[in-house]
Amino acid sequence: MINYLKQLIIIFLYLGILNGSKYDKGLLLKQNSTLALIPYGERLEIDYKGEDRSVEGILFNSSIDRVYLKSITEDKTIIILKEEIDFISANAKAQNWKNFSVGSGIGASIGLGFGAIITFQQYLEYKELMTIFIGAFFFTPIVTFTGGFSGGLWNMMDKYYKIKSVDFFKIGENDWVIQNPNKTRRGMRNLLPISNFIKQNGYLFNIKK
Repeated sequence: MINYLKQLIIIFLYLGILNGSKYDKGLLLKQNSTLALIPYGERLEIDYKGEDRSVEGILFNSSIDRVYLKSITEDKTIIILKEEIDFISANAKAQNWKNFSVGSGIGASIGLGFGAIITFQQYLEYKELMTIFIGAFFFTPIVTFTGGFSGGLWNMMDKYYKIKSVDFFKIGENDWVIQNPNKTRRGMRNLLPISNFIKQNGYLFNIKK
């Protein structure tokens, strides 16, 4: 069981690095806890403020306040202010690792609470300190991990199918919000402290230095 948990931790960290590194490869949209990425190179249509204007092009870059498209009909660049965008029509991809981590946190919290309640009930019933030891060091960690993994997997799949079925994004405070590049995560950069910890404490994961 312990070795299995170690392997899963390594896999999750690896997936986090791969997924996090994709955050700067497109236009990132967020609605509540759901993240959707429109990759660079994707053809999209943008409706923006002014006089109900609409443009279509190939997304190739974005900055803190602008979106850059390559015109389909002409050899020119179209620049649109993010604050003027009302709607975006495009195919997006779900950010699976982020969605997994959100669901995992919720599931783990539920599992932790459930484990603590059961442990306390067992102690009240048998009046044995051993029940607290078993509950705290065996039962509760297992149900916490199970809840975290199940919650993460469920949330990841739920968001995946939600994003897959959407190709029209309404932009606004109560709808989808365009995330700024400087506020997005860079996989390897964010996981560097964790990577250093694993490197310094490789024996915990049976990793040879």
